[in-house]
Amino acid sequence: MVDADPGTGELLVERVDGVAVLTLHRPKARNALTARLIRTLRAALAAADADDAVDVVVLTGADPAFCAGLDLGEVAGSGENLRMAQTRPGDGGPPPGLPWEPIGKPLIGAINGPAITGGFELALHCDILIASQRAAFADTHTRVGVLPSWGMSVLLPRAVGERRALRMSLSGEFLDPVAAQDAGLVSEVVPHDDLLPAAHRLGQRIRASDPATRVAFLASARAIAAQGTAAGAGRPVARLRRVAGTRLQRRRRPRTPRQHRRREPRPARRRSRRVRRSRRVRRARLGGRGVTDVDPRFRPSETTVAQPWDRVAAELARHGLHLDTDIAPRQFAGGLANLNYLVLVDGSPAVLRRPPPGPSAEGANDMAREWRVLRRLGAGYPLAPRGVHFCTDTGVLGVQFQVLEYRDGVTVGATVPPALAAAEPPGAGSVPKRLTGTLQAAMAALHALDPASVGLGELGRPEGFLGRQVEGWARRAAAVYPDGLPAAARAVIGWLRAAVVDVPAGEARLIHCDLKFDNMLVDPVTLAPVAVLDWDMTTRGDPLFDLAVLLSYWIEPDDPPALHELRQVPSLEPGFPRREQVAAGYFAAAGRPPADLGFHLALARLRLAIAWMQLHRRFADDPVAGPRYAGFARIADAVLGWTADLTATRP
Repeated sequence: MVDADPGTGELLVERVDGVAVLTLHRPKARNALTARLIRTLRAALAAADADDAVDVVVLTGADPAFCAGLDLGEVAGSGENLRMAQTRPGDGGPPPGLPWEPIGKPLIGAINGPAITGGFELALHCDILIASQRAAFADTHTRVGVLPSWGMSVLLPRAVGERRALRMSLSGEFLDPVAAQDAGLVSEVVPHDDLLPAAHRLGQRIRASDPATRVAFLASARAIAAQGTAAGAGRPVARLRRVAGTRLQRRRRPRTPRQHRRREPRPARRRSRRVRRSRRVRRARLGGRGVTDVDPRFRPSETTVAQPWDRVAAELARHGLHLDTDIAPRQFAGGLANLNYLVLVDGSPAVLRRPPPGPSAEGANDMAREWRVLRRLGAGYPLAPRGVHFCTDTGVLGVQFQVLEYRDGVTVGATVPPALAAAEPPGAGSVPKRLTGTLQAAMAALHALDPASVGLGELGRPEGFLGRQVEGWARRAAAVYPDGLPAAARAVIGWLRAAVVDVPAGEARLIHCDLKFDNMLVDPVTLAPVAVLDWDMTTRGDPLFDLAVLLSYWIEPDDPPALHELRQVPSLEPGFPRREQVAAGYFAAAGRPPADLGFHLALARLRLAIAWMQLHRRFADDPVAGPRYAGFARIADAVLGWTADLTATRP
């Protein structure tokens, strides 16, 4: 592999058996495009086109991303990369609407990770796209306030259809690789490790065709496509916004003296409007919604828990990462304990995740465990977000924290969001049924994974797992009830201690320990899973416990009324299955015979009650968070009483 721009390593070139592979190589910046990288890429493509030993070109990126688009740091600074993207006739660069001069050889895009905005446009200019299971596609031009320069408005509708393209461009929503294949954007989705081999195999099949006919056919197809692209894609960007708090550079036509005189009385007013506009755009950049809308995903500023972002920025800078502190991070509203913030790192959205203030309960809020899991799990379980950085220096935030890959999707809580409820394609089956099936499949896929295959074969201690769970929650119960255990708690713990000796140990598999709807992101259009979140309790143990934890939240209409306050899953809404149907669906998805869940459910309900009591004790006196947890003690007592009644009827 050769460095195409010696000394920088930003573009690597490899030639094997007539196929040239060009790899964007700025992994820490998610392969964002600087002016230098754009020039190097254009030169490398031209060189491959002129090389008689090359018949096919492959464009890919260094993991974890394909390309995040233009480097926003350079955009906000010199702006040279933005000017290079906005070529006009006579500028000496590629024709308007094209990122590079057309080449006469087939160009395969091997999309190894997210292809965002300008990076998505690079992919769209490839003749054929192959995607790995880690690929994702999004157009965020409208979020950053810049119009596309390389043909997005023409090429995307051509690839996925006008309506879907408009939705993607106006909302900034991500398209996962399976949906991209269904839409016709990519021709093939392959395991991540097979991406480049698959591209090579396709390259060899293309090379087997008649060279003269291949060149003529490709030129004809591109000429037809270019007619629409040139008409719609090369228009100058008339109104640019601020990104990262710095004015983006834009070209202006010289004014006449008369124009200067006419505008002189208004400079202060225009500056005021620009400042207001830049503030709106900075808010929208991380929020992903309209600039004046209240976004329910985030806490309002008055209840946001502030963090010392300057110290976070310094910590990330020490490790080669850039936190954009000019754009205010936003705290997610979801979650019962850990604090999660949407931040901008190296020009791309990311999530900063930390424990809540104060001492953590036994086994809770374990950022080190979650980091260990997420660094490895994505290799075999694509729904696991990628870890970006883990900070062990408690001098930064007072606790360990991590920065994780951000994935765009919708969570479901006590009710189905209206946007999902309305997204019912004809003949697709009910939304509740589809959501439940998605969750069951995600859980079954996790349990099917061999922990050793992703380097987690030593996680936890699966031997005696159920017995340790009983004793661990008994210990936590004693701590949270310092004046003595309620009778219901004593009864449940006593029953579990007696019953555990007769329960089969179960196969040691990775278990999430809190896999429910609000810990899973889904695509708002397809309801396909986008990510599974909150891995800080992950261990190896009995998969039936994972299923039982989900069912412990699954309250039904004929359960005791006091339990209806739990409201952690939308099981009380019409159309959602009953607990036994959820269990049956999981067993079918996992390909395993049904099993008795009586012990596991009792243990999961003890866990739920004690965890709710822990949260009540920790936050009830908090003037901001307290009201949210005020009823948790009442719910804990109801769950314990119900579980005690149920176990009393079992041997």
